[in-house]
Amino acid sequence: MRKRICLIGLDGVGLRNLNSILSSLTLNRISLIVNKGFVSSFTSIPPYTPSTWTSIFSGVNPGKHGIFGFFKVVRSKGEFKVSLANSFDIMYPRIFEILSFHGLKSIIVNVPLVLPIKGIIGHRNLVVVSDWASPIQLIYPRRYEDKYREFLIKPPHEWWAIDERNYIKKIESFLENRINMYLDLLERVNFNLYIIVFSELDWIMHKVPDIIVGRRVNLVYKVCSLIESFVHKAIELCDLVILISDHGFRIAKMFLSINSILAEKNLLSFGYRLNLDRLFRRKSLNLKYNSKLKTLGSIGKSLQSIFRLVKSNTPGYLLDKLVSVVPLSIHVDYLNSKAFMIESET
Repeated sequence: MRKRICLIGLDGVGLRNLNSILSSLTLNRISLIVNKGFVSSFTSIPPYTPSTWTSIFSGVNPGKHGIFGFFKVVRSKGEFKVSLANSFDIMYPRIFEILSFHGLKSIIVNVPLVLPIKGIIGHRNLVVVSDWASPIQLIYPRRYEDKYREFLIKPPHEWWAIDERNYIKKIESFLENRINMYLDLLERVNFNLYIIVFSELDWIMHKVPDIIVGRRVNLVYKVCSLIESFVHKAIELCDLVILISDHGFRIAKMFLSINSILAEKNLLSFGYRLNLDRLFRRKSLNLKYNSKLKTLGSIGKSLQSIFRLVKSNTPGYLLDKLVSVVPLSIHVDYLNSKAFMIESET
């Protein structure tokens, strides 16, 4: 009988973050792996979810596999446009694709960039559960949909919009629901490799940075307990269990803007757009799609045309000053830039 391996990803939980959590919470199975197993750390560049997980699973750096973030730049009709990266954009096979070459079966859960399914080499040997960033929540092959449909609930993305306790409750509810599917796949589906990525702790630390420095760790107790239950079952059923993370969190007192540095070196150019959302305050109006919104859309198109004419005859330094008084948004001018970072907040 072939051996079974389970690779459990803890998104955003670097070794320092994990040790901080383990010093405050009793998580026996996770502690067993950390304290009794082989432990190592690495530097991820960039320390960003889609690029780092792709590096981990492919064994090559972003310069080779081609994924630097959630977005990509595509040249179309003489201009550059930004669109979401997908499975077709990965230029090196990932470990589950390599195993598929040899007729081995993998279950992959919450791994970034798995859609479209047809972009995965050897997808017929895979069971795939889409990750939180996928445009839709699905499980492949389709024969599993009826059984697991109730677990394919929408991830809680609105972390900026609600208070931290309610947001954490939403995350707990989400994981409490989904963990049943994860465990059922682990126990009932035959596999050689099971890969799962838990992103819930990453989401919470974005919202509650106190946890990064070891304070208020009790807020992640329920989420950690649910992950612990999966680790426990994986140790029972698998020959080898590996914990891995894509990056960690730390508190920094410096903000480094790559695009600002590139602009200072005259490698990056900025463009300006009229920000119609700010101009019409559409969010505060809470307008539905009706004749009034159509009218605003027509006015907006006319204003954009006028603005393009004004912009072409206005020096850049004046546009910079207008940003504070006129509803303008600044964006990277991809066509006229020699170098730029698509997701500059990373």
